[in-house]
Amino acid sequence: MILLSFDTEEFDVPRESGVDFPLEEAMKVSRFGTTRILDILKANGVKATFFCTTNFADNAPDIMRRIVNEGHEIAAHGVDHWQPKPSDVFTAKKRLEEITGKEVKGYRQPRMFPVS
Repeated sequence: MILLSFDTEEFDVPRESGVDFPLEEAMKVSRFGTTRILDILKANGVKATFFCTTNFADNAPDIMRRIVNEGHEIAAHGVDHWQPKPSDVFTAKKRLEEITGKEVKGYRQPRMFPVS
């Protein structure tokens, strides 16, 4: 058995260094990386769990459909990867279920912040 999971969010690493990085550019990076991961998983017949922010899901509905259509699990990774709030656990679950039509069972907190 192979167990894999991926954090799937808007690319925000430049913000760690104080660089203003527009969401449009962040999504280009994230879309490219997630597509490559999906291609590799498909080529090898491997399923994974994708911990997605709702920010990513709202801005990449085609990739979310692909994740679901290829049999991967969707789990929550908050709303915004940069500034998690206590309500994100429930908000992210609800929104991802609306987007995917699938029950969301897992949650991974962004940036290893504590979960309230």
